[in-house]
Amino acid sequence: MEFQVSAVGVIRTGHATKEDTPIHGAFHPDATGTVEVFPEFAAGLKDIGLFSHIILIYHFDRAGDVELIRKPFLDDTPHGIFATRHPCRPNGIGGSP
Repeated sequence: MEFQVSAVGVIRTGHATKEDTPIHGAFHPDATGTVEVFPEFAAGLKDIGLFSHIILIYHFDRAGDVELIRKPFLDDTPHGIFATRHPCRPNGIGGSP
């Protein structure tokens, strides 16, 4: 089965490479970025300020090769990719907490 999505915006940070990007934002509270919603979707932001959080779903466009068994960042034991938060996933989809 194939599932197709279209981007409604882009996330921008000051990180040019994946090596320069923090592994986990909670460990780097000084890391910042912006979310740009494409103009044709801007009306959908009406009343977004009424909420305390926004969940972002994004594509890991620079993650690297998919491996179904990987060592997580803070663990030396290999696990199945779906039991980790590793970005090299078969579908390349990530989400913000």
